[in-house]
Order: sequence, then C-alpha cells, then structure tokens
Amino acid sequence: MSQTARCDGYALITSLIVTVVVTGLVIGFISTLNTEQKIARNDTDYSSAFYAAEAGLEKLNSDLSKLFQQSVFPTQSAINGIQASSAQPQLDRVTYSIYSVSGGQSTTLGATLEAVDTTATVVSTAGWPASGFFMVAAEEIAYSGKDDTHFTGLGRTGAVKHANNASVSRSKLITLTEGPNAGLNAQVIPFTLDVAAQAGAGSEARLNREVQVALIPVFQFGVFSDSDLSFFAGPIFNFGGRVHTNGNLFLAAGSGTTLAQKVTVAAHVIRAELANGVSSEDRTGPVYVLQSTGSCNPAPGACRDLQIGEGSKKGGPASDPNKDWTTISLTTYNGNILNVDTGAKALTLPFVGGNASTIEIIRRAPANEDATSLIGQSRLYNQASLRILISDTTAKLPGNTGVPLNGNITGAPWNYSVAKMPTFRPPFAQADPNDVEFLTAANADETTNAELIDGFIKIERQNADATWTDVTTEILNYGISTNQTDAILRFQKPRWDAADGTNSIAATDYSPINLYDARESHWRTTPAPASMPKSAL
Repeated sequence: MSQTARCDGYALITSLIVTVVVTGLVIGFISTLNTEQKIARNDTDYSSAFYAAEAGLEKLNSDLSKLFQQSVFPTQSAINGIQASSAQPQLDRVTYSIYSVSGGQSTTLGATLEAVDTTATVVSTAGWPASGFFMVAAEEIAYSGKDDTHFTGLGRTGAVKHANNASVSRSKLITLTEGPNAGLNAQVIPFTLDVAAQAGAGSEARLNREVQVALIPVFQFGVFSDSDLSFFAGPIFNFGGRVHTNGNLFLAAGSGTTLAQKVTVAAHVIRAELANGVSSEDRTGPVYVLQSTGSCNPAPGACRDLQIGEGSKKGGPASDPNKDWTTISLTTYNGNILNVDTGAKALTLPFVGGNASTIEIIRRAPANEDATSLIGQSRLYNQASLRILISDTTAKLPGNTGVPLNGNITGAPWNYSVAKMPTFRPPFAQADPNDVEFLTAANADETTNAELIDGFIKIERQNADATWTDVTTEILNYGISTNQTDAILRFQKPRWDAADGTNSIAATDYSPINLYDARESHWRTTPAPASMPKSAL
C-alpha cells in the first residue's frame, strides 16, 4: 500500500468536522438572533402596551374632566359611557382588557333621614364600596356597611334632618393644603382610573391613577372675576378677602390699595398700566399685597408695596415678561400673589357656557328648565329650602300668585290687620300729598297717597317630600318694618321726621329702606342731569 493511499479519507473527515462546527456556529448565531429579535419584539410590544395604557389613562382623565364641565355631579350612566369601547383610544394592534373609572357614585334618599338615624335608606347602593363615606347637603356621613338600599352603621357629627329624595354623593369636605387654592374649602369627589393595554403577542401594561375633583364654592372669594379685573386708582381702599381673576389683574393706586389676602391671577399681573391702556406712572400710591402671615391693617403690616416695575409684565398685557417675576411672586411674596407663570389656574364656573352668563347662579330658573341640568343644579333657587321671590307682576311668580307689596295688603288674598304678631301693624309706606319732598316720576309734586312700595311677593317652604308650601302670610305676619322687632323681612323704616317713629300706624310715617342717591344710576364719567330728584326708588 502506498503512502498516498493511507492518507485517503482525511480530507473528508476534516470537511465533515468543519461542516459540523460551522453548522453549530450558524445554529448558535440564528438562535441568538432569534432570541434578540424576540426580546426586541417583546420590548417593542411592551413599550407599545405601556404607551397605549398611558394614552388610555389620559383619555379617560380628559373624558372625566369633560363630564364635570357638563354636570356638577355626573350620573353613573354618564360615567359608564366614558368607559365604553367606543370611548377608548383606537390604536393598531392594541386592545384594552381593563378600561374603568371607579368613584363618583351618587344616589338619592329613599326616605327622610332623621338627625338621630344610624341607617340611611337610599334608592340604590349599586357600585358603592362596602364601607366608606357620603354627603347629603353639607353633612358628611361615614358608613360601615350596606345592602341593596341601605347604608348602615352611620357615623355622624353635627347631624341634621334630610328630606326624602335629597341627593347623596360619594364626596367629602376638605381644606385644600397645596397649590394655588390652598386654604380654601372644597367638596372633593375621589376617583380611581384603571387601564390595562395589550399589544403584539400578549405584552400587557397596567396603569392606574388616583384623582380628585374639587368643587370650590366661589363665594369663598371676596372678589371673583371671570374676565379682566381692575382696582380703581382712587381713594384709599383696603380689601380683606381673597381675590381671583380668570383674566388679567390691573393694579394701580391713587391714595393706596391694600389686598390683605392671597391673590391668584390666571393671566398676568399688570402694574405699569391701567385697564384702558393709560400708563399708571402718575398713580403713585402704594399697592400693598400680602407678603407673610399677619395683619395688613394698618398697612403695610404683613403686606409689602408692589412696585410699578414688579408686575409679571413690563408694561401692558402684550408687553415683554418681567424676568424677575418668578422670584417676586414665589420668594418675595411667598406665593401670596400668583399668576399663570407661577402656578395660578383658571377656575371654571361649571354653568358658564352657551347662553349662560356668570350671574345665572343667583337668577330665578326660567319656566320648563330642567333642574338636573348643569345650570339647574348650580342655581341657588334650586338649592334653597326657603324661597323668597319678589316680582313686578304675579305672572312671574310660581303659580301666577303672590301677595301685593302695597297699601292693599289688608285685602285679599290675606288679611294683615288680623295677624296676631306683632302688637302694632303699620301699613306699607305711602307718599304724603301735603309734603313737598314727595315727587312724581316727572319731578312734579305728588298730590296723592301714592304707594311707595309696589310689586308682589311669594315665600315658599320646601317640605320633606320635596313639595312646596306657601308661607308668605306666616312670614309677613311677623312684621314689615325696622321698628318691629320680630320682623323677618323689612321693607320700610320710620321716616326721620315721623310724629311717632316707634309705634305709628300711619302709612305716611314710613319710607322704603331701599332709597338711594339718584346719581347712582349714572356712570361716574357722565355729568349728572341739571334737574334731579333728591332720592329715588
């Protein structure tokens, strides 16, 4: 056998070994690549799921906020609506296994809740926690148990009686401790937002958020403006309440202006210009703003003079920003004067929008208005348990009935002269035809016993069953004049020159209490007429 023959086969073996090694390396590379691709795909899917969950959370938060712009207390049906699949973000390769809002539960009393009751009957407790808290009117109540129509184990402080059908909400009263509205009382409604999103081959991310809706009674502010606010640069003015505006705040002073509590401005603090665009440089009086805890009376006290160059803008609203404003607002004044740049936010009146103005809250509801609408729920008219309504005609009063506020009070529909209280009963004020001080609307001498008070009144009390009872006579029978100690409503007072200012029953010895300077009906920039009555009604 030759030497060459003995070497046959080595090349084949070497080739096979190399092939096996290369194959192993390729398999390893492919396995590593597949693993890395899977990891990358999983990372991508998880990132997609995470951001989809975040998107869902923000969408849910936004939809909930919009509900409170439509209703003070959204119904459970409305809350369920924002959790529907149609309300979810529509994203490719993403599904939501959880998309929920819990909280905001509401119901109504199913029976009168007495002050001593420890169980409350309601229409339904569906969706409510097994234990927790709720509010009826201004009373916060804790409960330790429930069934389908009852809350049991009530814990009550300062308990009062509540009528059947009264609204029940899962909310509580707190004093805000943080943010621009710190120190204000608010009715807080807690919610939990929970979202789980799945993306790709099964990656899932779940996020939740605890939020609170704070309903802040606007009457906690001494001055609240929904638009630009300006303090007149005139005589000394010392204001002791909180100030808020959703627009710009123009501060100037003639003899001195003091703002003794916190000021929040949703736009800008303008110190160098008046609201009409005129420079405030000639208004050199101090503008004292609260700087630290304490009293500003007498000024400056705990206040400091905000200089003309210390507004949030160098000039008017359209001018360049003041680069030192953040330090002035947050450090110099310790956050007691804030604007949009240092934390202040606009406070939206829930009923403002469409055809509703900012004063709708104090107006009487028009005919056929839904009391459960956003405006209807906000009206003081619908929140009162005792309504005192005064109109020029009975057509504007409920039921088209009312008691006349004039000398005919002793006739129908009731008889003031036979009332048991008070011991003396003066009639409504009338003009004295013999007194030259009484003038007609045309500025001529009044020669008749003209009625000085007119119109109609109706007073209604809400009953436990939510119906209303006319109590006009019951209230008016206690008196109508300031010299009647038991009077609840006082329309008139004894004239300064009355022969008997204590017990007179002569109509001409009285005058309305709503006399005012006739010039008040004119703008201060408008010259007063040459001829004007001394007083008017």
